[in-house]
Parts: sequence; structure tokens; C-alpha cells
Amino acid sequence: MRFGSAAAVDNQKGDAVYTFDRPRTTEKTYVRGSLFAPVPGFMQQYLGTAAWNDVLRRVEPVTADVLKTEFVALAWYPFRIITNLVDALDAAGKAAGKKNPIKDMTAFNLDHATRGLFRAIFKLGSPEFMVSRSDQIWQRFYSTGQMTIPKSSKGEAVVKLQWVPDMTPLYSMAVMHSLEAVIVKAGGRMSHAEITKDMSRGAQYSEYLLRWT
Repeated sequence: MRFGSAAAVDNQKGDAVYTFDRPRTTEKTYVRGSLFAPVPGFMQQYLGTAAWNDVLRRVEPVTADVLKTEFVALAWYPFRIITNLVDALDAAGKAAGKKNPIKDMTAFNLDHATRGLFRAIFKLGSPEFMVSRSDQIWQRFYSTGQMTIPKSSKGEAVVKLQWVPDMTPLYSMAVMHSLEAVIVKAGGRMSHAEITKDMSRGAQYSEYLLRWT
């Protein structure tokens, strides 16, 4: 593996913060930096200075270092940095009076990603069509896990996610909100979203039930 610069090293654990080669291990997950590249800027604007500083105090030092600089778009980051970020955003956001920080983050992230050509694709595709392509997004941005769509019909979809060994409850919620954001972006109006099975709580896999009008 080609690792990042010496500045991108977690001195507490001796691990490289990111690698430019897609990791082959199935024991822990890595995430492509481009997926979260806009998130630090969003967090600062969304939270304000006081809550942003609260986030930096809450996260592990290695996560704080990444947030203070930027995600390298072509690099792969340990999933624990992302889950640490999400946990801190949820806690600091709610302490600052935000109702659902994770849902707001996923909506922003999708808006940022679907500019230009991708925005046009969303206008052409139905919600069920866009959800049925979710597996392609997962494969592109995550080093482990398999997303399948057992059902994707007009007004309802079931999405299954398995083999993510380091999934957390809040990140499982973030996955659900990301799927909701896809449906809304494609013109649907959410009526129900539920995690019916959750691997982060002991199930063999996670399953998401989504309904819209």
C-alpha cells in the first residue's frame, strides 16, 4: 500500500490515516475520501463556531486532524474516523438545538454530489430506479460490505446491507437517511423509513424499509 504523508499518521495507534490503494482486508472497513470531502465545511457552517469546536473536542485526535485539514478525495480512510465524526456531529448538533443532524448531513452530502450531469440523472430517474442503483454507490465508496435491493417498486423499497464488521448504530441510521435523501432527490415524498434489522445491534445484516408517495 502507498500511504499518505507522515502528517497523516495516527500517532496513538501507529496506523496510517489513509491509503491510496483500495484496502483488501475484510476485517475492517475503509471509505473513499471523496464521499466525505464536503462534510467538514458543512459541519462548520451548520453548527457554528461554538458547536464546531465542541465536535473537535469530542472526536479522537486523528479525526480532529482530518477535520482541520481536508479529506483527500482519492484516498481511503478507516471507517472508524467516519463513525467517530458522525457520532460527534450528532451529539454536538443536538446539544446546539438541531433536530436531526445526521439526516441534515446526508441530505447536504447528496446535494453536493449531484451537481451538473448527476442532477440531470436524478430528474430523469424515478425514486425506485435510483434506489435500485444504491449497490453501485456502496461498492464505489466502501471497501467492505455488500448492498442488495430485494425490492424496489413504485412507492416501496427494501435495501439489505451485510458484511460491514465495524458498523455502528448511528452510521446505520446515516445509511437509512442517505437512502431517504436519494428518494426525495428523485421526486418522492417519504412516508416511512425504518431499520428492520441492524447488524450493529447483533443482526446478521441490516435491512432498511422505505416507503414514499
